[in-house]
Amino acid sequence: MLDNDTRSDLDCRETISAIIGAFIDIAFGRSATDLAQEAAKENIELSQTISSFHRNRTKTKEEKN
Repeated sequence: MLDNDTRSDLDCRETISAIIGAFIDIAFGRSATDLAQEAAKENIELSQTISSFHRNRTKTKEEKN
């Protein structure tokens, strides 16, 4: 398990990387709207993956009982 300092460092690096990537995308013609739509799509996909994981985990626990 990561300690708080390591987790903070990783979060900062991830955030900085995302910001730099957004600036590069905008510089090469991608609009902020396109970036926001892509982020929303990725968020939905992540939410679906997490929900699926929890459903499968619950189902597995019920089968064990």
